[in-house]
Amino acid sequence: MNKELAMNYVIDLGSELLVDRSRVPTGQLRLLLAAVGHPLVVESPWTVVDKRVATSYRPLLAALKETCRQLPAA
Repeated sequence: MNKELAMNYVIDLGSELLVDRSRVPTGQLRLLLAAVGHPLVVESPWTVVDKRVATSYRPLLAALKETCRQLPAA
């Protein structure tokens, strides 16, 4: 698997971000994702975060943008 593709765990859906919690590097960031997001489906590592809510938590967006490149939705 391409290393660059393996690092992409944030998908920009326009008004929301889709984040793979299992690839988030720090526990604090995973905890913040759990607080402001909601699971895509039960038992899924993917979390949906509304961008308007996330802007209230600037460190969350900054950390996600810092650790990976966002992929636009197709």
